[in-house]
Amino acid sequence: MSTGADIDVRGNGAGGVTADDRRMFADVARAHYLWDLEETSAGATRAEGRDAFMAALAQFEREVDGRVVDAYWSQKQASGVALVEMEPAPPNGFRRLLRWLRLWYPVPEYRVYRETDWVTVEFPELANLLHECDVLAIKARWGLEGIHEAVVIPWLMAVEAHILGFIERSWRRREMTRAEPGRESLPDPADGGPAAVAAAAVREAVEAERERVVGEEAAIFYRHVVGELNRIEDYYHEAGEKQGRLHYLAGMVVFGVLVVGGAAVIAAGALALFGLLDLDEAGIRRFYACMAAGAVGAIVSVLIRMSGHGSGFTIDHELGAAGVRRLGAFRPLIGAVSGVVVSFLVQTTLVPIDKSELTIEFYVVVAFLAGFSERWTRVVLDGAMRTIEKADGDSDATHGTTRPPRRRRPHGHD
Repeated sequence: MSTGADIDVRGNGAGGVTADDRRMFADVARAHYLWDLEETSAGATRAEGRDAFMAALAQFEREVDGRVVDAYWSQKQASGVALVEMEPAPPNGFRRLLRWLRLWYPVPEYRVYRETDWVTVEFPELANLLHECDVLAIKARWGLEGIHEAVVIPWLMAVEAHILGFIERSWRRREMTRAEPGRESLPDPADGGPAAVAAAAVREAVEAERERVVGEEAAIFYRHVVGELNRIEDYYHEAGEKQGRLHYLAGMVVFGVLVVGGAAVIAAGALALFGLLDLDEAGIRRFYACMAAGAVGAIVSVLIRMSGHGSGFTIDHELGAAGVRRLGAFRPLIGAVSGVVVSFLVQTTLVPIDKSELTIEFYVVVAFLAGFSERWTRVVLDGAMRTIEKADGDSDATHGTTRPPRRRRPHGHD
């Protein structure tokens, strides 16, 4: 199967590309295989096969808009794997400035193309490993960026070439065994007789031993490749996690601040609609101070959790850069809303606090803690809800509602 970027049929000149001009990677693999076969064929030269292969490769590179920088071709069947470096997009003015300041540099983008189903018939488990390589390559293409993608995809290309090399070595060893001197001199089992029977037994023993050795080597090689793929997948997840954290942070700092600013403007419009917007009034300033403190608390909380080892902060980087940034953009807004709600809560009678202690500094600290810790906010709100439920129960009792007496729990229990 072919993997990598989808092949686009692009127009070359006025006539464009016709169906006869198209070249899939399977065509390139066949052309290389025919080039190898022409060494033993009559009436053809190596130059003809090479020219046909180079023409197919050039057309394939034009269609995928890239160039093959590494490849492994099988001589057993028309199979191969290739690493294609895609043509980079021309940098814009801003990126040229960053490159001049040595703050940005272009990172090549790679794709892996593979056509190996014809050569893996005798090794189904290795064919499954090649499929796993394809899956990881697709994930790396869409889930990673920059240097991390440029590391994972060539790494997978090296693993796929290593697997094809093992299959090629096993095939060549089998061919060399069949061509060993003296094997042709053994009697044919079809001739009958003791010598023919003994020859057949020798052949069967040799074939069984060879199959056993090949099977053991394939099992050892399979475990080795599985370990290598596990290392690649671990690197993929770690790199994606780091990348996701950077996008989440960018979403908070850049877009989250804009979202909180937009919420502040909407709140101002709502207050002005009811004639309550007075920027010199202490309550209005306290409201916006708590909103800002809650948003800052949410940002600081995420930064601390990101910097700590084993903090439990995880983000699904496979959501994509835009999705992770959108999630990060709402985190300061949640902190701002939490800060405002808790600041309103402490002004009520549900929280037993002396009114003389309700200074602007107190409100800012409470709002910051509300945005900083979701758990602390839940504890405060749960306590307020229990107070409301208790007040409702007392009100029912004053109206004649009977409540069963609470059982006294034995000492020593919470």
